[in-house]
Amino acid sequence: VAGWFPFDAQRNFAAAYFFQATAALLLGFYSLTFDSLFISLMNFPTAILDVLGHKLEGFDVYGERRRRQSVGACLRSIVVDHQNIIRYIKDLNDSLKWFFLGDFLIKSYHISLALTNVVHATKETFGLDAFILMMIFTQVLSLYYHANEIVLKSGTLCRKVFESNWCDQTPELKRSLTIVMMRSQKSLTLTIGFLGVIDNELIVKIMKAAYTFVLFQLDI
Repeated sequence: VAGWFPFDAQRNFAAAYFFQATAALLLGFYSLTFDSLFISLMNFPTAILDVLGHKLEGFDVYGERRRRQSVGACLRSIVVDHQNIIRYIKDLNDSLKWFFLGDFLIKSYHISLALTNVVHATKETFGLDAFILMMIFTQVLSLYYHANEIVLKSGTLCRKVFESNWCDQTPELKRSLTIVMMRSQKSLTLTIGFLGVIDNELIVKIMKAAYTFVLFQLDI
């Protein structure tokens, strides 16, 4: 049994195996629950942005059919919802950006270790090492994929306004829609500390960082 124990692991193999297996289960449960929490926090604005896009695309009929509102009142409600989700994502980013930075560094290091194990694996250990690498990489993909969805969904709001029946509206509503389009051109994002935006390109950065770690370890 690999690892340090305050007793002789060879003589007390069952106890050492129990402690090591329990630690692995607790670590996996901890990682799963935290990732699930953060994914849920990111899925909420994604769902709201989907709803806003649907409303913007048919704002001229949405109020009349669903809430019996005027077109202007419906548009004002959409603008308020958009402002609320902007504040939500800003607060979420301020709360989690340094956590994402630490998570980025740790997972980059874990991927590099897993890659190193795969490179030096024997026939007996290759399957397990490859499985661990795939598991870590899947964990990274699942987290950053949902963060990238915020970027994509917020970026489509401008197109939703353009696809709406804006040309038949009053000049006042057209000005309001223009303001919404101008604000929607800037995508909402989550950042990873001071390193940049969390999107699909971050996966490439992690692989580059992991490759650098592997080269460093091979040189040593």
